[in-house]
Amino acid sequence: MPERSIHLVRVIASLLAGAAGLLGAGCNIVGPAYYFIHGPEKAKKLYELDPKRTTVVFVDDRSSRVPRRASRVAIGEQAEQTLLKERVVKDMVSSQSAIQAAGTDREGKPASIAEVGAAVKADVVIYATVDEFSLTRDGQTYSPGAVLRVKVVDATGNARLWPENPAGHVVSVRLSPKTSDLPTSTAARFQAEDELARQAGQEIAWLFMDHEAPRGIKGPE
Repeated sequence: MPERSIHLVRVIASLLAGAAGLLGAGCNIVGPAYYFIHGPEKAKKLYELDPKRTTVVFVDDRSSRVPRRASRVAIGEQAEQTLLKERVVKDMVSSQSAIQAAGTDREGKPASIAEVGAAVKADVVIYATVDEFSLTRDGQTYSPGAVLRVKVVDATGNARLWPENPAGHVVSVRLSPKTSDLPTSTAARFQAEDELARQAGQEIAWLFMDHEAPRGIKGPE
């Protein structure tokens, strides 16, 4: 057997022995051997979108939780780009189009989710409302986070497809910054907000696809 192959076998054996030792001692820690053999942990999708139906992501922020429109747009764009890249759906309408369509009131009332979908010629709307979007919880410590509620709506039939809870599925995002200091400059603050927005969009997309579970998310310096 080649020397490199022998070395690899020894490494695997060592990792397995270490994992066995942990398990034998009653420890529930998953050791490196498990990760080496089975690979990173996978998270399953919560709902399967119809890949043949044109879909749009509509981020609704009527309470103005997101400070800037650019960050709100970034949430939708990140979600749609991920879904397209991973071929979860074949065709998607720009999320910006949905925001523009929702801005047009009908008889003084906001457009419904189905109306927004119909306006942009989408069959399905991934609808997300923003409950929280902030770079700090106490006004001093840098702890970016966001909370959204997500629904999937059939725009053609004006019916909720997912979830069963009419309030929607809660998506919570918490970044782990490398510093506890809040961004001081305008540029740094905008960068931090956009980073949080992109991660929120990524979390929305992950609801509809099997993916590698993140082991930790780091925010910008």
